[in-house]
Amino acid sequence: MTVKSDAVSKPEKVAVRQKKIKGPGGENDDQTLDLEDELLERRLFKKGQKYPTPPLGDGTRAFYESLLEENPHSPIAIKFCLEHGIFGERKHEQLRILYNELRDNGILNAPVGGLTLQTKHAPA
Repeated sequence: MTVKSDAVSKPEKVAVRQKKIKGPGGENDDQTLDLEDELLERRLFKKGQKYPTPPLGDGTRAFYESLLEENPHSPIAIKFCLEHGIFGERKHEQLRILYNELRDNGILNAPVGGLTLQTKHAPA
């Protein structure tokens, strides 16, 4: 009896994906981002970071930073700042601990439209 192996050795092709970046006039510039640059950027992500860090002038970033400053336990601010890697390593690690607590308690899985408090009712 022979066993077929699914791992047939074939030469792997590594394709370089290029994106054209539009210039200020709507024309395509000669600048391109290849797959290696994207992979390098991904390796620089912090633990728990899913998306690239927005620039300092980004309005969404400013909103969530100020929200977190006003309410340090805001679930949406914690989630955004952690997933976008807004802060340095020390603050990022503190946010990651809070994020994991919120996730474990089910607060981040709340239905859309607001948070609901889950209370345990004693049988009457």
